[in-house]
This record gives sequence, C-alpha cells and structure tokens, in this order.
Amino acid sequence: MAKRGRKPKNKIKINPETTKSVFAIFLLVLAALILISFFAPDYSLNEKIQNLIRGLFGWSAIFLPFIIGIGAFLYLNVFKFQSIQLKTFLGLTVFMFLTSILTANFGMRGGGKIGEALAKTLSGAISTGGAFIVLFAILVGLIFFIFNVSFSQIAELFSGLKAKLRLTRDSKDEDDIKISTGMNMDLDEPEINGLEDSSGEQSVELGVEEEPSFEVVPSLSEPKSAKDEVSPELVLASAKAAKPGLPYSDRVWEAPPLDLLNDPSTAPTDRGDVMERSKIIVATLKSFGIDSRIDGINFGPSVTQYALEAGTGVRIAKVASLQNDIALALASPTGSVRIEAPIPGKSLIGIEVPNNNRVPVCFKEVFCSEVMKNSKSKREIVLGKDVSGSPVVYDIAKMPHLLVAGATGSGKSVFLHSLIFSLIYRCSPQECQFIFVDPKRVELVHYAGIPHLRSQVITDTARAASMFRWLVAEMEHRYKLFEQAKVRNIEGYNEKSGFQVMPYIVVIVDELAEIMIADPQAVEKSIVRLAQLARAVGIHLVLTVQRPSTDVITGLIKANIPCRVAFNVTSQVDSRVIIDQPGAEKLLGKGDMLFVPPDASKPSRIQGAFVTDKEISNVVSYLKQFSGPVDAEDIFEVKDQSKSISAGGEGKDPLFDDAIEVIVIAQKASASFLQRRLQVGYARAARILDELEASGVIGPAQGSKPREILTSGT
Repeated sequence: MAKRGRKPKNKIKINPETTKSVFAIFLLVLAALILISFFAPDYSLNEKIQNLIRGLFGWSAIFLPFIIGIGAFLYLNVFKFQSIQLKTFLGLTVFMFLTSILTANFGMRGGGKIGEALAKTLSGAISTGGAFIVLFAILVGLIFFIFNVSFSQIAELFSGLKAKLRLTRDSKDEDDIKISTGMNMDLDEPEINGLEDSSGEQSVELGVEEEPSFEVVPSLSEPKSAKDEVSPELVLASAKAAKPGLPYSDRVWEAPPLDLLNDPSTAPTDRGDVMERSKIIVATLKSFGIDSRIDGINFGPSVTQYALEAGTGVRIAKVASLQNDIALALASPTGSVRIEAPIPGKSLIGIEVPNNNRVPVCFKEVFCSEVMKNSKSKREIVLGKDVSGSPVVYDIAKMPHLLVAGATGSGKSVFLHSLIFSLIYRCSPQECQFIFVDPKRVELVHYAGIPHLRSQVITDTARAASMFRWLVAEMEHRYKLFEQAKVRNIEGYNEKSGFQVMPYIVVIVDELAEIMIADPQAVEKSIVRLAQLARAVGIHLVLTVQRPSTDVITGLIKANIPCRVAFNVTSQVDSRVIIDQPGAEKLLGKGDMLFVPPDASKPSRIQGAFVTDKEISNVVSYLKQFSGPVDAEDIFEVKDQSKSISAGGEGKDPLFDDAIEVIVIAQKASASFLQRRLQVGYARAARILDELEASGVIGPAQGSKPREILTSGT
C-alpha cells in the first residue's frame, strides 16, 4: 500500500528586497498623486485628496508629497548621501508642522486641524507670544541643522565680509593720496626742462637714472644681530655681483605651472565581482573551520582590501597561513594575495586582492589634494594612494633619511622622480638644493642644468666618496654656526636670520651598491655620521639599492635610517633585510610599495604616484630657461684625512716624527727595527715604513740590502 501523506501546500516565496521595492513604488505613486492634486483639483479623486490633506495640515500640505518621496528613497537604502536625504526628510517634516502651527497661532485660517490643535495646546501653556518665540527658535535651529552651520561659522563669514569692505575702503583712500615733493609747481604751465636760480642763470638739468627693480636676496651668511647695520650701497653691490641668470636674483621665485603635469586618468578600474569575492572568502575560511564575515571593502588603485572580522577565539596566524588557499579560491590575477593582520587601528584582518587591471596614480592628483594643500611643511613629498584610495604624503623632515629597495622595474626610479617633483614645486632654489648621484647615467642625469642643483649630477663613483666627505664637513660647519647663533636646528637659524639663509640639502643616490664597491669603508662611515647627526642641519639622504643585501645595507646603516620603502623584491630574505619582515616579495611591482615610517613598526601599502617622461621633460625644460647651477668643484676636492699617505690620503701616523728620529740616529730602517724601538705591532710598523718611503725619508726596498736613509735630520 502506498503511504498516506499530507498534500503539499503551495507557498509563494518572496524576496524581502522585492517587498521593499513594491512598497517604495507605492509611496512614490502616492507622492505623485498628491502633487498632481494641487495642479488639477477639479477631478473627483484629486478633490478628495486635497480636502483630506488640507484639512489636516492646511497650506503646509504642499510639502507632503516631497516628504513621502524622500521617505521612499530612504526606505530603499540604495543611494549614496543617505545622511543628506535624511536631513532633508526630517527638515521638511518639521518645517511643515511649524508652518501649520504658526499659521494657526496667529488666528489665520489655513493651519489645518493638526496645526490648530498644537497651536491651541502651546498657546494655552505659554501664551501666544511665548509660543511664537519657541516656534521661531525651533525654525532657526532647523535651518542650522539642514545646512550644517554654526554660530562660529556665521561670525567668521561676517568678519570676512567686514575685512573685505575695510580693504576696499582703504584701497580707495590710497588711490586718493597725492604725493608732494615740497615744491610749488603750476600744473597749467608747460613741462619745465631747466630751473633758473636767483642770479638768472639757468641751472644744469638733473637726470635721474632709474634703478632696475629686483628683489635682493642676501648671500649665505650668519644671522645678523640688531646692532649690525648694512649699508644700502653694500646690498646693491652684492646684488649686482650675484649671478644675474639665477631665477631668484632679480625676481620672486615662481614654481613651475601645474599645466606641465598630466591630468588624472578617467579609465575605470576592473575589480571583478566584489560581492562574489566576499562570499568566496567567507566560504573558503568556513571550509577550514573559521567563522568570519566581511565588515567592509576598501577600493584602492591596485588592490581591493576586504576587511574581515573573524569569530571569537580564531587565531590570526591561522587565517594568515591560508593566504595561498584564498588566492586559489579567488583565482587571483597574480596568483597571490596579501594578508594584513590586523589592520592598524582596527580589530579586523585585511585581505588584499589584486585588481584585474590597474589605473596609474597621477602625481598631479595627489599633489593638488587637500592633504597636500593643508600641509605647512615645504619638505612634504608625494607618496601615492593607500589601499582605500586616499592620498598619502609625508614630511621628509620627519624621516629624516630614506632607504629604498626594489628589483628592476618595481618603481624605484619613478618614486625618486615623484620625490624630486614634490620638492621642486614646493621649494625655491634658495630653500632646497639637490645633490644627485646616478652611476647608471639614465635617470637623474635628465635634471642636469636646473637651478636647484648644488653641483652637476655625479656619475663617477670615485667622486661620490669625496661628495660624502664634503657633506660631513658641511654638517660640522653648520653645527658651528648653530653654536655661535645659539640655536638648535636649521629652522631656528633661518628664523633668527629673518629669511631662508641656509638651504636644505637633499642627497639622492640612485644605486648605493655601485658606490659601496668603490670605497665601502669611507662611504659607510660618512653615511653613518650623516644619518646620526645631519637631521638638525637640514641634510637628508635618500639611498636606493636594487638588491638589499647585508654587504650593501650594513647593520650600522639600517640602525640609523629607520624610514624604509620596499618595492617588489625577489625573495623573502630581501624583504626581511629592508623592512625586517616578509611581505615585499608579494608586491605587484610598478609602484606598489610598502612604506615604513620611523614612528610605526608595521608597513603601509601604497601605490606610488606615476611621473611620465613627458612630464619630466616639460618641467626640466621650464627650469632650464633659467641659468644652470654653479659648478661647485669644492665638493670633489675634499680628501680623506683619516687615510695614511700610503693609502692615498694625507694623514700620518702619530709616531711618524718619532720614527724619523729613531731612523736618523740609528741610520737603518726596517719594520722589525721600528717594532722594537717604538713598541708597536708589525702591521703598524710596516705602515709607518711605507709613510717614510712616500715622504722621501728613506729609499725603496732593495731585496736583502738595507734601505737607504735619504735625510740627515728630523
């Protein structure tokens, strides 16, 4: 026998979103009918609608269809600017009731039953005048609420208008001022070419030569005290002696126009199906026993970050270990995802998935952003955009030195161009000077001839060591000036001087490994000294390296340069060398970087700003119309005083004079002899012997024969 059972019931399943949409359509139709009833009240249905709403609200019922329409859109909750719609909805609703009550409060017809009832209640409690004051105060507060203003903003607006009126009045008063020379002149008489004195003789015509107009920029010097007086003749002479071609010698410096830069691209970014990817991430973690949900999505220029909220008791390390499984489930375009656990400042885990295509971050867009405009520092540089698409800038004075590493094609050179452009557009040649070291001769040599350069672009690695020694000497010289002026840093020195008397110096090295090969000990020593002490004197180092190995980025250099930028590297070992943690090996290249500021331990992922070759050519061509930099050969004439004569330097051993005395008295010279007499080791004795030979005190070695003594006295 067949089993008896209940007949299945037919149930209609309706999506809740469908119900909301149908109800919203009903509200919109209702609002439209009410609005039409005001313009065509002769129809039967429209007449009934008018009698109903005007009987309730009076003439204020005109706002009712707009309130219902906005309420329908708020109910759907599918549009942006929900806060603006909500304020409009609440404002119109309260305003409708206020006008209804005010109309009924003064005994006027047209307030409606609701207005009359509320007005009667309010007037009976605090009188008609009191009701008017309360209603007027509510109306003023409603206006403040809708337009989101305050009393302080209104006061600032009136004060600004008052200042503009005063400025206009003062300018009119200045136009009416007449300058008198103290001489009685008849304006009706013709032009006078000569003046006759009391004796009747015509005096010689005095011709006044018009002086050229220019702005005098004093030379680099120490701050002058209040007692020191500079004669105008001396200032004029120094101004005329200045190089006339420099852009700041006869005019106020103007930054290159922004028209030379490219406008941001309007091409859309293909992020894939974001909602579908969110479901895949949650389902993948669920398959491994991890309960989670997507709390938010951040849209960046190169990656999309999914903010994941894990369940209670879930270990972060367990989620981080599943990044390859998540990349497999998502079919990531690059085959990998990056997990940031946790997101700084939030109790969330960030899963960064590469976009299907990437839109370059335009330098002009970030440079003209509000965060850059609000910065007061002249040394603010453009970095790019973070994973949420927000512009990121940073003050190089807070770094104060920067270490950059990345493989070929990762975006190091473009990042350097972005840094240079930021300082060129914000600083004049008197405020900031560059020293470029470009052993590869392909990137920084394009800037040769711009007025911001302290010297020509250095392409010879042998000259780079001398440049670093000059920087150390310049640093010590500036500290002596600070000591005399009794200031702590370059900002205090320039403030005490009254103008930018001492410029900032930014040294950019495109490939540190090439310089370290030439003279590693001297270069490392100079870099370490500058990194330790040069912050206060306004000298900043930007060092880039292709492969961050420990023989190039030594422990001393890393310890003294805490600010790092890591582009895409080849291995996890290289990532640990540059930022002390893995992650840089998973970057996408082409400007995708991890920025580690000195005040943070976790890196921030940023898509660097892109500067095209055309932009570089335009800006450099604009700057080259001014005169080029002064060839400062003094930078390359600094010799290493710590080296001995035998090593190519000018330094001598402290026992050099004693060795000469001992050799002249004994009339023989050998390393073992100096060991015994001077009580030093063999290596030092042999080095002193080489110094004696280089100085011409003794002759060269002759095999088994003793050296010849070439001097007879000390």
